[in-house]
Amino acid sequence: MKTIKITIIFLIQLIFAGSIFSYTQYQGNTIKAIRFEGLKFYTPENLKNNMQSSEGRPFSPYYINRDFKRLFSLGAFKDIKMYIQRTTDNQVVITFKVVEYPKIS
Repeated sequence: MKTIKITIIFLIQLIFAGSIFSYTQYQGNTIKAIRFEGLKFYTPENLKNNMQSSEGRPFSPYYINRDFKRLFSLGAFKDIKMYIQRTTDNQVVITFKVVEYPKIS
């Protein structure tokens, strides 16, 4: 059981490390917008307050990776997918597609 946990942690770190390098092409571009799709219980403003990346600032692969991990660490989401799109004016739009865990009353 312990080796399974270690293997899973290693694979997650490997995935995150690979994602940093794939996002370097956007480094330095200004963040035009940060969007969230699939939210039911959280507001985009609440989640943006937990992030280091923000609209109007330069894109950083390091910070977006930390933001992604921070969103997952909230324990509110079953799944998070991140998409980055470059606009015609060399800015980037970051979209997080999330699946929230259901709330239990």
